[in-house]
Amino acid sequence: MNYILQLNGVFSNFAKDSRLNPSHISLYMALFNLANTLHFPKEFQVDRNEMMRDAKIGSLTTYHKCIKELNEFKYVEYYPSHNRFRGSKIILINFCTSPKQVVNKSYTSPKQALVHERKHNTNNNKQNTNVFFKDKKKLKQSILAFFSNHKSLEFLTEIQKKEKATQFYNYYQSLGWKINGQTIEDWNPAADNWILKANTKNTESKTYLHSETKKVYDKPL
Repeated sequence: MNYILQLNGVFSNFAKDSRLNPSHISLYMALFNLANTLHFPKEFQVDRNEMMRDAKIGSLTTYHKCIKELNEFKYVEYYPSHNRFRGSKIILINFCTSPKQVVNKSYTSPKQALVHERKHNTNNNKQNTNVFFKDKKKLKQSILAFFSNHKSLEFLTEIQKKEKATQFYNYYQSLGWKINGQTIEDWNPAADNWILKANTKNTESKTYLHSETKKVYDKPL
């Protein structure tokens, strides 16, 4: 998916679609931003609380209405998990090659209901872990295993992976596993975002510190 073409295509449809309100657009952009940080996978998991925070939606009713209507209006494909410990799945409709995307049909393909319970647990060794269980030691071990097997961290040593996992665990443990006062239902998406943000910061730091110019410090200014 091409970042610029996708935005151009979807904004073109936004302008023509009278069914949308600011909450629809805000939620779509939050989903698009998450997909971008994940390098536009075919499908990805979302944490409802994080999406509401990023989209600045304060009402759970508004969130569910908007996400269902974005699915109905053919901007995304939405597969609710119906499991409080597993995030719902999202597929962004590709607007890169379809600038004339139809926005007036409310028909939902029956094929949508047949997909997406496959291969979830094989990617990055994800585990649908209940963050509310009392065994915090087991929770921490699950998080350590998640970070240890994450593809984005293959270049790190096991010690460095353990440090990142511990930082993630300690941070959310200090928050009571809540975001904006709402309990996290699945820590996997939060861990994915934590890793991606950390990698982005490392890349930016290396760019800013790198210099081809040899500096001379033994001469007066």
